[in-house]
Amino acid sequence: MESFRHLSPNEILNRSFECSCGRKHTIPIERIEYQRNTLSHLPQILNPFIKTEILMVADGNTYGVIGERIGQKLSEHGYTMKLCCIHRDHDVVPDERSLGEVMTHLDENTGFILAVGSGVINDLCRYISARTKTPYGIIATAPSMDGYASSVSPLIVHGKKISFIVGYPRFILSEPEILCDAPEIMIQAVFGDVLGKLTALADWNLSAQINGEHRCKECMLLVERAVQAVIACADLLMQGQEDSAVKLMDALILSGLAMGLYGNSRPASGAEHHLSHYWEMDALAKGHEHALHGNMVGVASHVTALAYQKVIDILPEGFISPDAQEIQSLLSTVRMPDSPAGLGISKDLFHNSILKAMYIRDRYTILGFLDDNGRLETIADELTEYLY
Repeated sequence: MESFRHLSPNEILNRSFECSCGRKHTIPIERIEYQRNTLSHLPQILNPFIKTEILMVADGNTYGVIGERIGQKLSEHGYTMKLCCIHRDHDVVPDERSLGEVMTHLDENTGFILAVGSGVINDLCRYISARTKTPYGIIATAPSMDGYASSVSPLIVHGKKISFIVGYPRFILSEPEILCDAPEIMIQAVFGDVLGKLTALADWNLSAQINGEHRCKECMLLVERAVQAVIACADLLMQGQEDSAVKLMDALILSGLAMGLYGNSRPASGAEHHLSHYWEMDALAKGHEHALHGNMVGVASHVTALAYQKVIDILPEGFISPDAQEIQSLLSTVRMPDSPAGLGISKDLFHNSILKAMYIRDRYTILGFLDDNGRLETIADELTEYLY
């Protein structure tokens, strides 16, 4: 049996592992690099596709950050470039409209999709890559989420957030100066997303003990390693230092690789994601702006930890619950809100989310445990009273 919990991201790539959990794990990503001058190598990296058309997908922000320069550089090296730049009056959403916009730019000459952005752009390109069998790679413009290396694309379909298991990028590239220039709110968002792993892992452990759900300790330890690395540099994250941005990206890649190795998002997504998805879908249905995904996950992880705290008396013997006070303190460290009210979530919406968010995905979490034990409505009332 092979252990991968201590390996660096590049030591995991393009390998298969016969794991102690009984499964064989494989990651087909060819290259991950985010050092100085990384992007100067892009013409050589894309050389197998030089005789085809490269479709660059970006949004109004990411094209200005680095997309335009990349397009010019590749054109100078003889590449045929085509641009799909998605413009919105608000944040780009990974919905049917955005998918269709990218699809209309694909033609018989497209040999490679070059995504320039972070979460939404990556999810759109990954999904389309899988469906059209067109390889893609991502130029990361912010350390804002852990999905770069995963095989899952969460999309908004008919107003509902649905995660599709699709495929992987050929490469993930960036540079420290690009990553550390990300807006403060995006750094906060990724910190919140990473904190969400504390409750996600607790949910996975809970389901394993209650329902006998399969779990992989190697993948869990990989995620724990990523979380602890981010927590260790929490005080430095808001200072715009390149080394902190690289450490943050390392952690995000490890978390994404854990999801990829396991084959779905179970290692990094639990009740905190169900709650955040519920809030996001409500905002989209009403045409309202909403907080970034990671900011919502960070708050939802605090809520989830509070829920665990309230039923410690009926949890399995020896079960280690996530520490709500620790999560609250860490959110404060990066100047993030720790309550749904701080995100503009109404009292009624919050109460409903505790009761209904578990139906978003068929995955057992603390919310299902509360329901099974007849405590869901009581805890919903208590959490609403406490947080509002």
